[in-house]
Amino acid sequence: MKTTIAALLMGTAMTMNAAMKVDRIEPTDWYVGMKDASLQLMVYGQGIKTADVTTDYPGVRIDSIVRLDSPNYLLVYMNLAEAQPGTMTLNFRQGKQKQKIPYQLKAREKNGHERIGFSNADVLYMLMPREGQTMTRWMACVPTGTTAHSPACATEATLRAYASISTISRNSA
Repeated sequence: MKTTIAALLMGTAMTMNAAMKVDRIEPTDWYVGMKDASLQLMVYGQGIKTADVTTDYPGVRIDSIVRLDSPNYLLVYMNLAEAQPGTMTLNFRQGKQKQKIPYQLKAREKNGHERIGFSNADVLYMLMPREGQTMTRWMACVPTGTTAHSPACATEATLRAYASISTISRNSA
């Protein structure tokens, strides 16, 4: 009985002293200059729950660390308000064990208000392509497990009909 308890205690002690290793950080990289400067990193690694995280990257502040129920996950909340693009180092420490992980902060190509999304003009283009352009087949007709009367085929048939009408009216003009 004493040997069983001793073995369990020894096993627990060995598990607690196991090498800390960060296996994955999600998202794998991020962008500076976002409207919302906060960033949540989900860190995965064996026994990472009890690790402390720091960084000395200029303009980056760690707001909080959330330790989840799982011993293998850790959430790190950061503020990137003053950060510049580059590679910051995340320092993980658990007891005497230390690990440094590089994390990429990228520059944005365009600000959000400069981006143009899907609009009514795109819908009109899909129904009536410009002269000299062909419609791209963007929806497969009769996918596996459906019939020829499926909504997918009906949509494609409608788009093909509009394309044909458009071609006929251009040729007759």
